[in-house]
Amino acid sequence: FCVADAVICLGAGITCADGVPVETVVDNRNLGEGGTQSFVRGPGWAHLEGHGGWLVSDGLHALREDRTGAWSDINTSSTTERRTRRWQTLWLDHGTDPVDARYAYVLMPGASRRTVAARAADRHWLSVLANDSACQAVHVDRLGLTAANFWRAGTAGPLTASAGASVLIRRRGRTATLHIAEPTRSGEPLEIVWNRPVRSVVRTDDTVEVLATGRLLHLRVTPGTVCASHGCEVALTP
Repeated sequence: FCVADAVICLGAGITCADGVPVETVVDNRNLGEGGTQSFVRGPGWAHLEGHGGWLVSDGLHALREDRTGAWSDINTSSTTERRTRRWQTLWLDHGTDPVDARYAYVLMPGASRRTVAARAADRHWLSVLANDSACQAVHVDRLGLTAANFWRAGTAGPLTASAGASVLIRRRGRTATLHIAEPTRSGEPLEIVWNRPVRSVVRTDDTVEVLATGRLLHLRVTPGTVCASHGCEVALTP
């Protein structure tokens, strides 16, 4: 989820049964020839000079090493000249043959060390509403943003979807705008419920039908097959 100055990364349902270790690579940065950029870690965060930072609650592994290779290693028509560069790698270890493993971290491109540390200390900035094989969903109250990717029917926080869908809600004052898409492109109608009091509907796209307002918002979307975004703007109950 791309939100203002950060990218929220969630993953779940990581399962393997072939007897090999499984990991999630958080970042892999080329520091150049003999790079000396400082890498600093703090409680729940890490920062790489000149690149930005990461928020990771626990389990982050780090490695800095020189690697040598040639472009011909991956493309036979390229140069065979061997070059050495220094790399900073960050990863999360899920162990061997994990079952329903998951990860959660936040990338902050270009952020200063102070900004990253301050964000890590702000326990109210991000709420992860769901992170499992059925759905990933987040809420960033300061931005008035709620976002969810439903892989199948389910509920995450105040949102319920009748089928796989992507939902983005932006709240501004006493209004909110919902954007709904169906990435699977089945074209089948789907229903979205936002469990939040809504006073009235300001406008909707032609593909959005309002089934209920009041104590909650209930929509039916006829998405078509091009994975377009379908919008609805509402006035909120104070």
